[in-house]
Amino acid sequence: LHEQTISRRMGLSDARLADLRAPSPDAALWTPELLAALRLVDGLVQRLEVDDATWVALREHFDEAALLEMTQLVGHYTGVAMLAALARPALDRYR
Repeated sequence: LHEQTISRRMGLSDARLADLRAPSPDAALWTPELLAALRLVDGLVQRLEVDDATWVALREHFDEAALLEMTQLVGHYTGVAMLAALARPALDRYR
């Protein structure tokens, strides 16, 4: 849903949108900061943990407060995704 509305308006390219569906992000498409953030999300959602290399990369770009906020947001949106999967809402007309 966000791909059809917000993501494209915010400037995400087709290549980046496709890469978000890949098993792991293509480092050539992302800044080091965004790549670390993507790896944080993947680690938390897929394994409920983040490897040491990802933590090192994250610490180069984000302070502790930002990392806590990012982790909370991942948890929040994971919950929203679960609710949406259960409720199966129709597409909205937001465009």
